[in-house]
Amino acid sequence: MATNNFAIANPKVDALILTALKDELDAVLAFAPDGRASWQASKDAEGCLYFVHDFDNERGGKLRIAAAWVGDMGPRHVLVRAQQLVRELEPVCLAMCGICAGDRSKVALGDVIIADQLYFHDEGKIVISGDERHFAPKMSTFEMPMDWKMGAAFLGQEIGAQFSVVRPTSKMVQRSWLLSALLAEEEQGAASPGTHPDRRTKCPEWAEVLRSGQKSGLWSIQGGRLSLTQEGREQAQNERLIYIDGLPEDPPFQVHVGTIATGSTVQQDPTLFAKLRGMVRTTMGVEMEGASIAYIAALLNRRSVVIKAVSDHADDEKDDSFRAFACLAEAIGASDRAHGSCLLGFAWGWRKRSNAFDGEQGRKHQCRFDEWAHQWAVKACRIGFTGLVSAHCGGICAVLAH
Repeated sequence: MATNNFAIANPKVDALILTALKDELDAVLAFAPDGRASWQASKDAEGCLYFVHDFDNERGGKLRIAAAWVGDMGPRHVLVRAQQLVRELEPVCLAMCGICAGDRSKVALGDVIIADQLYFHDEGKIVISGDERHFAPKMSTFEMPMDWKMGAAFLGQEIGAQFSVVRPTSKMVQRSWLLSALLAEEEQGAASPGTHPDRRTKCPEWAEVLRSGQKSGLWSIQGGRLSLTQEGREQAQNERLIYIDGLPEDPPFQVHVGTIATGSTVQQDPTLFAKLRGMVRTTMGVEMEGASIAYIAALLNRRSVVIKAVSDHADDEKDDSFRAFACLAEAIGASDRAHGSCLLGFAWGWRKRSNAFDGEQGRKHQCRFDEWAHQWAVKACRIGFTGLVSAHCGGICAVLAH
């Protein structure tokens, strides 16, 4: 993602944020002080909407951010829309935020990944010999500049240490609780899980978890009664032995810095990340647009950043509750939006190590970025945060500002 000179003589906007989904754009617009009402709607040369807002900095200046939805998922839509808007709005920085699938062994649902490397994972040659099919990838990779990468790593560590995030309980954790409760009812005569006093907090998505477990053969429902199958009983007993000190809980929220792969199809494949790690060992996320953003930025001599929240693991354990969480519920309040501004510390804390803005014009932009980032970072630290989405949607402005 790095090029030799990133100074833009007369940008119409300081940063352009693109999203692949409409609800991801809504999350970006919610970041402004008065939400969507703060943004001015405009149309590009093709008649498609984009939104612009001038954020105040502490010196009375402005930081102009544009945000747009590319219209659909996939690299083709991003390439067309991004190139058009970059040429029309001439931003200093180009960015994308949204959702991705994450490697279960490396990230948890709801975590945020700042991409330090992006690549197209499905470009290459397919060779079929007899009954064997072999894919030889043609690797096109885009690297985050080292100063940004180091800054993102320190920032992620600080956020994880200082803040807690309230996010949905994963279905895997809910299922473990239900297995344990059913085993306790069966062996010890404990309360039925349906009437258990902890049911609403331990298994809030009761109906969906019941359907999923029944489909997986862990329990059966007959005559209005829920009972463990032999397979479910063995799993519950095994989990009791494994988790001897208590049932598993979702890990604490983390901001990761790592590799994200980009492809042209949505995949639900339990072996996907094993294949991707065979291409790039550090791969922890996969989606359909990020490398296209990096490609356009490099082509048009801009810096870029891609930040994604993990909504699923690209396997059979699809958890749609995290997609809604990652795309920002309408009810998210001001404190939730403000928490994401902590990522603005990325821009503020490591600004001096960047050579993204050269010359007098570049120094003016850097000063504006610095003041604005400082203002929002301080506000975020005062308020704290209790949600996720603004961490990758609102907070993306921070990385752009760097």
